[in-house]
Amino acid sequence: MITNERQYKITRARLREFGEALVLLGELPAAPRNQPWLRLAQKESIEEQIDQLQQQIDEYEKLKEGEIEISDPVNAVSRMPLILIQSRIARGWDQEELASRLGMKKQQIQRYEQNNYAQATMSVLSRVAAVLAGKSDPASQPASKQEKSRSPKAFAKGAKPQSARKQSVAKKNVSAKQRTVKGNKAVR
Repeated sequence: MITNERQYKITRARLREFGEALVLLGELPAAPRNQPWLRLAQKESIEEQIDQLQQQIDEYEKLKEGEIEISDPVNAVSRMPLILIQSRIARGWDQEELASRLGMKKQQIQRYEQNNYAQATMSVLSRVAAVLAGKSDPASQPASKQEKSRSPKAFAKGAKPQSARKQSVAKKNVSAKQRTVKGNKAVR
């Protein structure tokens, strides 16, 4: 989805580039060993990209012109907690089942629902909605214990979790002690 004028301009430029590539592909001479299925696959791939870009451009232009009716965002956001709770019940899940599928404790779901998800982050709301919709992707999975122990900066840099660093330091200390002990035995 195009979200601003800069993206709109970039998308229009990409659309022109793909259009030109399609024309150039059509002008290429057929080589004696040319495989027709390969040329067809290239053409279809470019056409698919053109279609996707054009759809994004059309949607953005229609939104700007007010041609697409958008529901009231305040109403949509304020109804979300009720929709999540109703979806859970309609699926026949209790709070414990939802919690299990999210990798949370039942008490956390109870707190969220009791307070109409007022303390939940957008990330949590998205994960709950994805699970209730039956969708599963890496973003909707709970973070592992190792990931939770990393700071966001350290995680982005690929640093080891703190517990792994402690284990590494402990191994080094044991190795140093073993060398000292072995060294002392050799002296005796």
